[in-house]
Amino acid sequence: MLEFWDDGGKVECKPLGNRARAGQVVIMDHVQWDDPNLEQYPLALYPCPSIFTITEKTADRNPGFMLMDGQNNLIWIPGDRAWKTMSHLYDAAEWSAWIKAYAAHKLAAKNRKIEQLLSQTDLLKEILVRQGIHIVTQEKAKELGIA
Repeated sequence: MLEFWDDGGKVECKPLGNRARAGQVVIMDHVQWDDPNLEQYPLALYPCPSIFTITEKTADRNPGFMLMDGQNNLIWIPGDRAWKTMSHLYDAAEWSAWIKAYAAHKLAAKNRKIEQLLSQTDLLKEILVRQGIHIVTQEKAKELGIA
């Protein structure tokens, strides 16, 4: 599950699990395969994030699902490996909304930190000036020949 906390609440994007359906566009993200054996885990070949379309989902005697990548390659995921794979696949629309919210959250946190550092720098300058220290920019120092 993809999650972060924002304004005291959890913002999450849940993996597909049993919600997968034929025709659904999905994103594979945040995965580290324990065993990069491509016969066992064919999606280990793809970078994260990667986009797929579920072209077929079966529940008969050979359960599993078929994915199609961006180059129209078909990848069969048999039922015995489907759960491990499904835990890293997200609905494309849900993932897109989550990643947008996560990026905005990270940017806001970065901007808050910048504002905090600028405020601390201004306070430090004010304290130094009160103590009689002259603050000179690099350009002014070069002008004065002290750089």
